[in-house]
Amino acid sequence: SIKRSQEECLIYLRNDMKESKVQTAVLNYLLKKGVFAFRVNNTAIFDDRLGQYRSFAGLKGVPDLIAITPPTKKQCGGIFVGLEIKTTKGKLSTHQVLFRNRCYSHNCEYHVIRSLEDIKALDHLWG
Repeated sequence: SIKRSQEECLIYLRNDMKESKVQTAVLNYLLKKGVFAFRVNNTAIFDDRLGQYRSFAGLKGVPDLIAITPPTKKQCGGIFVGLEIKTTKGKLSTHQVLFRNRCYSHNCEYHVIRSLEDIKALDHLWG
């Protein structure tokens, strides 16, 4: 039997994988590389005390993951990178398209990620 590293196992993500599994694999990959990245919870949350869901009151269309590039000699701060996780068939909602366009108008990065290969193609952003 051949033992594989965690990273090697992540390479074999199936194309039909749920967004949540791709999201977890992408976030783990970024964190392992030392990237400042985090998940954004942008859905209603169940409140045990109230026994019901609290409605979402945040900004609609915010990407699933946010990462910040490291500062460079030419740039004292990092760049915002929005990462929207989608399945191979998933499409951006109207609010997600509007958020993406706002990112572009502010010279931020925004990418739709469908696989680990997609995030690896952005390795140049992390220095």
